[in-house]
Amino acid sequence: MQVLMWIMGCFLVLGSGCQKPPPEGKIPFALSLACEKAHLINGDDGAKDRVALQLAHQAAESDDYKSVLKVIEGIGEARRGLAYAVAAWDAASHGYKRYASEFIKLSDSDKWIHSDSEKGMQNAFLAGTEMLLEEENRSKNRVSLILDPISKQFAKSLAQALVLVRKPKEITAIGRDFSPDAVDTTVQNLLHVFKNTKRSREENVAIYHLLEQLISTADPQTATSCWSRLAVAAQDCGLKGEAALAAQKSRELALSLNPQTEGYAIGLRDAAFAMLATGDRQEALHCLEVASVKPELVAYYYQPQAMTAIAEGYEKLGEKEKANSWWLKAVKTAKGHHHPRARQINVVLLLSSMGRAGVVPTPEVMEVIEAIGRGEGGDAPLPPGYVKVGDTKTNTVTPPVKQDKKDKNKKESKVPAA
Repeated sequence: MQVLMWIMGCFLVLGSGCQKPPPEGKIPFALSLACEKAHLINGDDGAKDRVALQLAHQAAESDDYKSVLKVIEGIGEARRGLAYAVAAWDAASHGYKRYASEFIKLSDSDKWIHSDSEKGMQNAFLAGTEMLLEEENRSKNRVSLILDPISKQFAKSLAQALVLVRKPKEITAIGRDFSPDAVDTTVQNLLHVFKNTKRSREENVAIYHLLEQLISTADPQTATSCWSRLAVAAQDCGLKGEAALAAQKSRELALSLNPQTEGYAIGLRDAAFAMLATGDRQEALHCLEVASVKPELVAYYYQPQAMTAIAEGYEKLGEKEKANSWWLKAVKTAKGHHHPRARQINVVLLLSSMGRAGVVPTPEVMEVIEAIGRGEGGDAPLPPGYVKVGDTKTNTVTPPVKQDKKDKNKKESKVPAA
């Protein structure tokens, strides 16, 4: 279930199915650097693969599918099939049918022995991709192969999402069996409809109310992000009153999140984006100021992720000096962690965040990143009751797990959790 929420939180906006795909893109420098640093994450294949899945999806946001392929090739066999399936959906969503077909073939060549839920999730993405490619019979046959009920419901919801996107003005209510885990992608897909300037105000208002129904079924963290994106899209298409309402809902939900988790800062960042889009810069700054009060309440490993969210917010608001100070604070906090793998993961996540923000690391930030790469750090005080074990300056390497196909009890095939 966690992997569902994580992957759906990363989904792309659905393309309009144009005949000729747009030109291939190129990932930002910071994201490219993140991909290079990912190989330094050692000792936990699952953690490394989860980060790589995120990077591959982010590269797809830039339509750089050569980079997507390169990142996925470095993912362990236990999770590579799922990565190819998600990449297939991403490529098809943006109209890159050739890449989508290639990723489907690569995913289908996966020989790892999976649980029903793992294989079901992989087939759900592939079935959705085939629907996008107008291969309806293939898609239905693939859904029929899914044994896990949660994955099957998710697959059916993806299909329903495509109907909503193609005929939004003809639908007035969402089915009761719609999977909550499919909400995020459906919201993003419907937001793409707002970009069609030929639609009337009445049609856009109807789509807005459809989105309201969907978001109301999501968990608070997902809903905060969805309301934020809806506010931006509604403002862009002239629904100013609806946009202000969506921004307010995003802010209220963000403030209700647990301040002892990184999600609090991430939610307030999203709320700040919404407030800025609707013209309330002062409230946007206030959201970031609230998030900035005490990120130290968050568990140490997650503090850099809270800090990078704050940095992204200030960058969006044009407060570059504040943004740079938070980028630097985040990487210095990451360096202090007692475990080398945690330091490396947070370096990659920080660079990923900078890639989203479209910024290049400053020399000061790069200096700390390079120090972490040399194995330096681990000097922050440990919480009471924790004891350092082993050499914190050494990034130990664990050989990859080999799967014995003759004995399923020996497999290591858990889908990475968020």
